[in-house]
Amino acid sequence: MKQKRFRWIIVLAAFSLLGVIGIQLYWIQHALQLREEQFSAKVDLAMKSVVNRLLDSGRELDNDPNKYNKEHTEQVDVSEISGIRLLDSLLRVELGCLKIAQGYQYAVYDRVDALLITGNITQLTHELMFSPFQQSLVSVTESDDHYLSLFFPSKKGSIWRGFFWWLLLSALFTLAVMLSFYYTVRAAWRQKRISEIKSDFINNMTHEFKTPIATISIAAEMLLREEVNSDPYKTIRYTHIILNENQRLQKQAEQVLQSAMLEKGSVSLSLKHTDLHELVKEALEMFQLRIKDRDGTIHLELNAQDPMLWIDPNLMIHAIGNLLDNAIKYSPDKLLITIRTWKESGNLYLRIQDQGIGISKEDQKHIFKNLYRVSTGDRHDVKGFGIGLFYVHKIMEAHGGKIEVESVPGKVTKFTLILPAEKAVLQH
Repeated sequence: MKQKRFRWIIVLAAFSLLGVIGIQLYWIQHALQLREEQFSAKVDLAMKSVVNRLLDSGRELDNDPNKYNKEHTEQVDVSEISGIRLLDSLLRVELGCLKIAQGYQYAVYDRVDALLITGNITQLTHELMFSPFQQSLVSVTESDDHYLSLFFPSKKGSIWRGFFWWLLLSALFTLAVMLSFYYTVRAAWRQKRISEIKSDFINNMTHEFKTPIATISIAAEMLLREEVNSDPYKTIRYTHIILNENQRLQKQAEQVLQSAMLEKGSVSLSLKHTDLHELVKEALEMFQLRIKDRDGTIHLELNAQDPMLWIDPNLMIHAIGNLLDNAIKYSPDKLLITIRTWKESGNLYLRIQDQGIGISKEDQKHIFKNLYRVSTGDRHDVKGFGIGLFYVHKIMEAHGGKIEVESVPGKVTKFTLILPAEKAVLQH
């Protein structure tokens, strides 16, 4: 229920964030549209002002009898009053007053004959004739077919440039919010996962410790009975049980403590010149009873030439023991384990192979993380701390080696320890 609620909270937060971004994009679009409308209104105002000034210029010229000898009320030809310099000057002044300074092209043209009369046009004649910015010159010309037209090739860019810094700040803040949301959700999910792993670890550790403690308690009670004390064989037997279970508890506690030390990176090696083959056989001795109880078979293919290495034998035997323990736990009742060694490219390889339940591709990415446990499906009897493979991985790193895994679920699993040659270990 808690997990479901947590997911719903994430979905709601993500939906709210998308809503805020959507509203922000809408207002940006609305602001751009408003800016464009303001731009169009300014251009229309400037063009009307230019026409009015052209009309004033025409009337002034009309009053000059030496030039035109026309009545004050008579209209004049635009070609006579709106030369390129005058029109260019008027447009520059009017547009400049309204703070429209970007490049533009203009022309006076005859709409009926599609003839350009004057302007600063270069090649955008079609755009000028169909521009939305047009003003009739009927008030200053003899024809109502003459129009003043303006075209702004960089109008969109100019409007966007006016919004550039606001858009940039908006994009940066939005990105910051999105990244914060992502990392917050990721951290919350990770903390939740860690909490689940720790809870699982505590439960498993309780189970693992509870079994030997219960066995020790029963054996101790049996030793207190008079009929057991009077029988030396039974006394020795129950004493051995207490001793073995105590050693088991010590081993488990030591593994947990070593895992904590390895996670902090504090690994201290006591290197000794050690025969890896002998170490494998010694590790196997610790599991003989379990292998026999499971009617198991061990195939030894110790083919490596010169298996002597400078390693920490105590740590390495624990690493091998962890792999053997997993091979036994996750194999069917009649288990088959193959152990091989060989040398290749200056490295010594040790492979432990079982025919158990296997490991999925997804789990293989995480099995060397601390406290990570692979789901065992219907194998509810399989318990563990989730630190065994992490422990092996750290030990191999400390020795300058590495561990690799190959697995086909339901068929086979191969763990390969790769240890550097003797000289490389000494250098490490």
